[in-house]
Amino acid sequence: MNDTNGRIAEIIVTLRSEAALISDLGGALAAQRSAVASDDLESVEASLDLIGRTLSTLQDIRRTREDQLNDLGIDRGTAISQLSRMCPSNQAPSLERACQAVRAAATQSSREAAMNQAVLQRAIETGEAFLQELFGTVTSDITEYAARPTRHRAVARMGVLVNRSA
Repeated sequence: MNDTNGRIAEIIVTLRSEAALISDLGGALAAQRSAVASDDLESVEASLDLIGRTLSTLQDIRRTREDQLNDLGIDRGTAISQLSRMCPSNQAPSLERACQAVRAAATQSSREAAMNQAVLQRAIETGEAFLQELFGTVTSDITEYAARPTRHRAVARMGVLVNRSA
């Protein structure tokens, strides 16, 4: 196996790892949504930690892939959909399958993220409506504030003793 084939094999392994991490991210997002639905604060926090760690690891593995591409003389910003066209034909099918796995995992995780965004937005709206109902006992038809009493009016209402003998 020549050096190029070995490097492409490493890229394939990296892409498979990236696909697995993206799938893990989708699972963490689903767990987060489930925790929100069951009002399990501890599980929500745990899912946030897991999502953060997964995103950090995913960033590291993408940097690794970019470095591997750079070692082959391929631009770091090259889309994974173009990679199989840039490699020897004997490795193109394996590379294409790895790229498809990344795209499929990314599509699924994107769906999970969109669902979470909708669920969390509804939760926020429900919470705001609850607070408005809870604290909204003041009538909303008041259009202006009453004039604030000045100090002398307030003092006069309380009663003041004046010493006239001084």
